[in-house]
Amino acid sequence: MISLVLNFSCRQKPDDTKINKKPKPVRKITSPNYVPISGQYILVLKEPLAKSLTRFENTKEREAALLSAGAKTSSARFFNKLFAYLKVKEEDIKSVYRNLVVVNLDTIAFRKAKKDKRFKYVQQNYRILKPYGNPVLVFQPVPMALYFNEQEQDKNWGVDSILSKPRQNVNSAKRVWLVDGSVDKDNKELNIDMALSRSFVPNVQFYDLTIKKMFYHGTHVAGIIGARYNGLRVIGVAPNARIVVMKVVDNEVVDYSQYLKALQAVYLESKPGDILNLSIENTLGSQEEIDDIHNIGRKGVSVVIAAGNDDENIVTHPLYPAMITGVNIYTVSSYDQYKHFSTFSNFGKPIIIYCAPGENIYSTFPGNTYQALSGTSQAAPMVTGLLYLGISLKSAGTLLCAGDKNKYVLVHE
Repeated sequence: MISLVLNFSCRQKPDDTKINKKPKPVRKITSPNYVPISGQYILVLKEPLAKSLTRFENTKEREAALLSAGAKTSSARFFNKLFAYLKVKEEDIKSVYRNLVVVNLDTIAFRKAKKDKRFKYVQQNYRILKPYGNPVLVFQPVPMALYFNEQEQDKNWGVDSILSKPRQNVNSAKRVWLVDGSVDKDNKELNIDMALSRSFVPNVQFYDLTIKKMFYHGTHVAGIIGARYNGLRVIGVAPNARIVVMKVVDNEVVDYSQYLKALQAVYLESKPGDILNLSIENTLGSQEEIDDIHNIGRKGVSVVIAAGNDDENIVTHPLYPAMITGVNIYTVSSYDQYKHFSTFSNFGKPIIIYCAPGENIYSTFPGNTYQALSGTSQAAPMVTGLLYLGISLKSAGTLLCAGDKNKYVLVHE
């Protein structure tokens, strides 16, 4: 039997508020992973103005109603005047969501927007390539007894490492906000919140499983967090956890404005005690992104981020969102079954403190199947599951990382 083992990127944030300073935004616009969308910009309204306007949903119908010439609301009047001032045509308005406006601008309109005091930021929009970092593909045989145990569930080594015993199904009003790719809504093991889950990718559903690059990533991460205790082969850290899918990755590409809108949605709709899981990397690290993640953390929502799979010290080689530190923010590195720091995992104290199981992790796969994958994308949801259970992160010892000679905390309940 052959199993696919992939190393995905994940990041974690230290919860030490003493290092809660905002990192300086680094826009790696020269990287081949950042492709500018020609003529398209993200305009971010200043917060007091944004709060005075009606909340907008990311749907064409709501936007059309908002921006129609006959609209009577104060919000509609505001935006109609704004776009008239910038001389923006209707077809150039891509989306409006809370304080984010995505629009095509010519050079003159861009200069006017940059000088407009109603905007906090005006920035180029990008397509982000490789949002899961550098996956490492390893094919290796897996013992049949491990993969096909019909008598009882496979207690994967990762769950056993961080819990004193696997949990049975939990019933909680908490939600995990999974900003990722598609998730298999029909998977028997997953508790997907169909009412709140959505896609920020135009014309693609959050459960679209068309065979594309990394189409299985979100389903695998979701299973690590909350695969049900139901007699099947995989148990999540927090079985039956309620998962809200926020699809921003499609065919291993992210429109940066859509990612920012997803963060805004999490901030607006989450409640204290919820958890945001970010098993992605290579974001731009704009000030708006940093502000959004800080705001989510300050709201009482835990933010769990994958450290990334580049075998780099992110203190000296900045990587977002893993670089972002603050209240309730955790960046997570990875270790293997033998308690060795994963050779692919990023590191770097004091940004990264925690280390969780991230190699050869069995979880759900599209089509009610199972696979073992590796990466910090697998380590981060281990921590997300612990936090969902209401467990304060404790230490099961420390692990030496050869990359920086520092010791990292092995998470445990």
